Amino acid sequence: MLSLNCDRDEGKFPLGPLQIIPTFCRFASYLETFRHDGVNMGICLLWRYVSMLASAFTLMRAKADFVHQFIRNPRKMGSITPSSDALCRTMVDSVAWSGQLRVAELGAGDGVLTRRLLAQMAPDATLDVFEISSALAQKLSALNDERMTVRTCSAEYLNGSYDAIFSGLPLLSLSPELRDAILQAVYHALGPNGVFVQFQYTSLTQPDLSRYFTWERQRVLKNVPPAWVYRCTRHYAP
Repeated sequence: MLSLNCDRDEGKFPLGPLQIIPTFCRFASYLETFRHDGVNMGICLLWRYVSMLASAFTLMRAKADFVHQFIRNPRKMGSITPSSDALCRTMVDSVAWSGQLRVAELGAGDGVLTRRLLAQMAPDATLDVFEISSALAQKLSALNDERMTVRTCSAEYLNGSYDAIFSGLPLLSLSPELRDAILQAVYHALGPNGVFVQFQYTSLTQPDLSRYFTWERQRVLKNVPPAWVYRCTRHYAP
């Protein structure tokens, strides 16, 4: 900090002209440095703000697309909001991710859970995604992962043998005939030690699950609305 003092007793200025000039030059240099750093800081803050706005806009657009699909066909979508991180994490943690697994996802929607599954899967694992909405199926295909196959058809056409099957289908919104057909398909497609993970917003479908599976459930409050995650295994042939 620059300090200029006068000697009151003698009435003299302690710095001569040749001394004052370099001092003010240094002071001007400090001001220029401060101005330059301030501009850089302002640019950084502005860029960070713009990036945050862009991320928020992308998220809002994705949710708007999901809401649009819900309005077009609420019975197929089941919920007006995508699954939360907490719900996806609870579902993924219901499976032991070891070895070359064959995985299926029923009613993938906008791919929130799909991305989690792909991130958890081994390089030699496979994922068959069933999504009846052609618009959402197209977005899922854009994930461009060679381990994934997107099938634009109903989950009742599920066949083969899977180690894990994940479902976000709104079972209660389906007709009893279609609901039973899908659960039968899941039962027959599930391997001997396979796991079927289904989330629901209500427990009213528990009798349907009990016809085919032994299950345990976990409540997820950090979701809109709160949901139940059912971890199901085969117990007997219906």
